Amino acid sequence: MPIMWDLCSGLGGASEAFLANGWEVVRIENNNELGHVPNTIICSVEEFYESLETVCFEMEKPDLIWASPPCLEFSNAYNAPKSVAKRENVDFEPDMKLFHLCEKIIHQVNPEYWVIENVMGAQEYFNGILGEPTQIIESFCLWGEFPRIAMPVNYKHLKPDVGSKNPLRSNYRAKIPYEVSLQLLRAITEQTKLEDWL
Repeated sequence: MPIMWDLCSGLGGASEAFLANGWEVVRIENNNELGHVPNTIICSVEEFYESLETVCFEMEKPDLIWASPPCLEFSNAYNAPKSVAKRENVDFEPDMKLFHLCEKIIHQVNPEYWVIENVMGAQEYFNGILGEPTQIIESFCLWGEFPRIAMPVNYKHLKPDVGSKNPLRSNYRAKIPYEVSLQLLRAITEQTKLEDWL
């Protein structure tokens, strides 16, 4: 059974299609309010990284690691910290700790496929480390080692509006659409079938 680790998993959008199609999915999330999301382990990425030797001993190596560090630090949105700092002519350096931890996990585990996802504004900080995004799907920038994701021609992502008072609003707005998860699954599955023929 193929395995996926979904780091900073939130509502689990990135791994949704994989879970629905028989993959073993491990979701790592630090928000206690998201403990109801299936296959979610409530712990920080830092705690997960620190226990990696034990985890790798107890679990099989994943075929895919997806990481979506929170985007607020990198967002170009009007009220995001970076935009506010620019308007106030104040130096701004985002907190890159989660990004670096996700990157370390990927390099240490060395899965066949990996994706680090974030917003367009993250390119300013990620490109110097990871190079240009491997693929951009609307507002989602994807860096990594994965086969090209073929999205439907008429695909359009609409962020859900759950109201500004909802404590999980940022999670709903950041949730990776099912269609992106499904098309990545299909791309990986098709590549695996092709490799069987070679």
